[in-house]
Amino acid sequence: MKRICSLLLIALLLVCPLFAAHADDTGFVVAPDDILDANEQAQLEARAEEILAAHGVGVYFFYTDDDNGGPALIEQTQQFAEATGTENVIVLAVNPSLYYIYASGPIAEKVFREYVRDSVLWEAFRAPQDTAAEKILAYLNAADETLYAYEQNPTGYSGSTLTEVWEGIARTDGGKPTLVDAEQLLTESEAAALSKRLKEIGSAYRCDVVIATVSSLEGKTATEFADDFFDYYGYGYGAVPDANGTTVNGDGILLLLSMEARDFAISTSGYGMTAFTDYGIQMYLEKQFLPYLKVNNYKDGFNAFADGCEFLLATAREGVPFDVYTVSERTANGLPVIADMAGLMETDRIQALSRQLREIGDRYQCDVIFITDTDYRYSGDDAAERYYTEQGYGYRADGSSENRGGILVFYSDYNGKLTEYVDGVAAKAFKGRGLYKFRQQLLSAMYSGNLESVVETYAAQSEKYLNAASKGRAINPINAIPVVLSVAAGLLFGFIPVGSMKRQLTDVRSKTAAAEYMAADSFALTQNSDVLLNTSVTKAVHVVQQSSSGGGGRSGGGGGGFHGGSSSHTSSSGGFHGGHSGKF
Repeated sequence: MKRICSLLLIALLLVCPLFAAHADDTGFVVAPDDILDANEQAQLEARAEEILAAHGVGVYFFYTDDDNGGPALIEQTQQFAEATGTENVIVLAVNPSLYYIYASGPIAEKVFREYVRDSVLWEAFRAPQDTAAEKILAYLNAADETLYAYEQNPTGYSGSTLTEVWEGIARTDGGKPTLVDAEQLLTESEAAALSKRLKEIGSAYRCDVVIATVSSLEGKTATEFADDFFDYYGYGYGAVPDANGTTVNGDGILLLLSMEARDFAISTSGYGMTAFTDYGIQMYLEKQFLPYLKVNNYKDGFNAFADGCEFLLATAREGVPFDVYTVSERTANGLPVIADMAGLMETDRIQALSRQLREIGDRYQCDVIFITDTDYRYSGDDAAERYYTEQGYGYRADGSSENRGGILVFYSDYNGKLTEYVDGVAAKAFKGRGLYKFRQQLLSAMYSGNLESVVETYAAQSEKYLNAASKGRAINPINAIPVVLSVAAGLLFGFIPVGSMKRQLTDVRSKTAAAEYMAADSFALTQNSDVLLNTSVTKAVHVVQQSSSGGGGRSGGGGGGFHGGSSSHTSSSGGFHGGHSGKF
């Protein structure tokens, strides 16, 4: 994989006149004469011949003085590999500022995966040796030992334990490294401690927990690369590798970081898709580790990922995976008090506010519900009514079939509309001018704050309205008696003085037409036109609309940003995966 090399290292290797390697060079090692003498060249060629004879894989090295950038080096390396005529090849190419390792052929591509190329072959080459010949020999030997390790256990092969990079790294129960830090973002002690922690979590909850760092996605999306990494490297608790070492649908979760463009992806499989729901990943897990990664604090970020995985696995093994419908308190009928399907609220605030709404509902035997969604199907004036009736809300104590009613406020993130629906006892508490005032209070909270402030206002006002209704009164009802008295008083005290004034106008007579007030020939309109002199346009942002309904309901569809559970897709190996990806 292309990587910026140390200029000091290149200078140490290439202290000689620069030389351009060409695809028609037939040796295994192509380098300037001043780097290798004839005896060293012969020894290296002989060693490469041994490797080819033993494993059927050609291991090549060449240097070029063409420093035109990564794409040029990649093209030269691939042309060199094709010119060798060998089916399985691995080539380490170096120019004055870059290196590139290329594998071609079914065996070479399987054995020399990206992190093996970088963390085994390149590390062997760049390790401090005295001469260029010793560096190249170390590279050839590392390739030979890696091929030997694969041949000893082809179905269980997951890389190599040949260098200090893998020393101290704990393995999954399936024998795979729990940490593949190809980019060496951690120190050896940090990596050892983290891998042990990942191993303990995976074993305790029977679900592999893995972290991998790579330099590039090699033209794939982050999700595709993470899925393939999980399957082709044989991860997944309880999965049995096939003849190629690939596993499908084993239980696990993988966090992959690609440093080329700072991409990350989480890939889940098997039970991992149950424990790590879409909501759990995006609304909980990512919020634990991403803040650290964004400031390059990889140690704390990876440990936060491990802690988050342990929490979500423990929650799932207790029978209630962390999901959009489970983070909230439940009504007496077992439904979520708050369902934030749009993902607009923090989970700790959902837990606290839903507890408050549940307590109010139990106190007055009336469901008090708050829902958010992104689905356009729930964007009309009847959104709250539809959701209430479709989900079966309405307070039912002790499993009773009696529906005492409830109030549900629904926020559509699709169009910013806030609607409410009242039923049963709630319809008696929220009515008339009181319901209008209640709407305005929610709307004011929406304009001045956020959804959490709306729910806080909702809770306080629901307590107030339901408490008043429980005492046989409603807040701000329209009282007919004061209205009638006011109208009567207005008529009484208005007609008397006006009538007296009218009687005093004895010489005034009404006219039947306005023309009688105009002097003859005093005005004539001969021409008219409309001229627009100026315009002024005022624009206002439409934040939210609001409407309400009460009474019966009707059926319809549902959905939102988080539907519950894990969305799934199929990897190139045919396995099912969930997860999420993004930038850090």
